[in-house]
Amino acid sequence: MSVEHASFKRLMSEGQFELRLYEPMGVVMCRESDDEGEYCFGRLFNYISGNNEESQKISMTSPVINSMGEDYTTTEFVMPVKFSIDDLPKPNDHTLKVKQVPKRQVAVITFSGKVDAKVINEKKFLLNEWIKDKKWIITGEMELARYDPPYIPYFMRHNELMIEVKNDE
Repeated sequence: MSVEHASFKRLMSEGQFELRLYEPMGVVMCRESDDEGEYCFGRLFNYISGNNEESQKISMTSPVINSMGEDYTTTEFVMPVKFSIDDLPKPNDHTLKVKQVPKRQVAVITFSGKVDAKVINEKKFLLNEWIKDKKWIITGEMELARYDPPYIPYFMRHNELMIEVKNDE
């Protein structure tokens, strides 16, 4: 079974690091009440399973994104490209929000394995050092992107940390 991925153009690749240009995309998001992500994942899954004003089923896409702000975390499902932001059915669940993410340039570090606070901090440090080395300016918040379903063995999972950046190129 093939899953649609968020569309991007690779601008640069250096080992585990990439600079990408993402096309605009619609997402449905939920603000987490804890740092585990279980609360929102289920609500978002219900939305794509038909818990929306049109009772419309929507294909699962990847990645599932967790935005990690200073004092909050969100979980976001990327919507299939066939939907414009105006075509997405409104959620029945008031905790969910539909939003348009504009075209953006992001720095990315790719890794596999388990995702926990220690791993995130290590990868965040490495990504920030790469950005600093390139003399880019961070213009967004750190995001965790997970590409695989939970039944994939942890050592085979594709994960990324990414953050919006600006450069002079």
